Amino acid sequence: MASPFYTPFIIQTCRETLHLCKLSVTSHPFFEYETVSNYSKIIRGILIDISNMDNPFIGGRNLFICILNYFITNLFQQLNYKACEDLYETYPPKIEKELQRCIPNDISTYCYYRGRLLLYSEKYDEALELLSRSYANCDPQASHNRARILYYLIPLEMNKGRLPPLSLLREYHFEFYEKVRESLLSGNLQLFISTVEANRRTINQRGICLLISQIRLRVCARLVLRCALTYGKPIVPYAIMQSGFRLHGIELSDEELSRMANSLQVSSLIKCYTSLNNRMVVFSKSYFPQSS
Repeated sequence: MASPFYTPFIIQTCRETLHLCKLSVTSHPFFEYETVSNYSKIIRGILIDISNMDNPFIGGRNLFICILNYFITNLFQQLNYKACEDLYETYPPKIEKELQRCIPNDISTYCYYRGRLLLYSEKYDEALELLSRSYANCDPQASHNRARILYYLIPLEMNKGRLPPLSLLREYHFEFYEKVRESLLSGNLQLFISTVEANRRTINQRGICLLISQIRLRVCARLVLRCALTYGKPIVPYAIMQSGFRLHGIELSDEELSRMANSLQVSSLIKCYTSLNNRMVVFSKSYFPQSS
């Protein structure tokens, strides 16, 4: 197995096995779980053999990272994310070592799946780092792969307050993110809610529901600040805020408004505090330089 002669055969075996697993999971639901598990065992057996090699860089490919990627892809098709996490935790020192001598496409694939796992675990900073690395190593001509990476990378960037250029969103036909971007810029909460509801099925399938909820908080922050700036004073009555949200079809009680403002303050999205007894939101004077 260590000979370069066998490298294409090893890779093709994993590729065909992955294809069979995909057919079993999607096209033929009558296949028993044991059948899919047997497909996984083929790739796992190859990975174990490769992991014991001192130098898995054979025939121009790092077989360890290559086969690891195939196995992880296989597990993703089965939605077996726990097994993915366990697999990554089995080989941490070896993974870091082998990534240093790996072709860009294999690095991109590794970072893509690892980044998605971190996103699902709400480790957004680490996910952002890995998915950014995945995009940087992705073949510029592989538009389909780049679009897959961007689908997860874009909301992570948005959650940091960084908006993608419209040209990028239109190049990859991300109408959903184009509307989310507009919502973040304008504080249009009604547009954000309707956009999310129209794409709810995809959001749930892709596992980004919690991340989208974080972005919603940023849209709320923008709307709250717009209400305050329109009012023109750092101390804003609840009634003014509630009127602003009412324009977007949302009725907020005093308690709900207070909780939202406190969440925005805790999240460092807005510098403010609330006075529920006085029904006021008090903003930092830095937002109103003319009043200083």
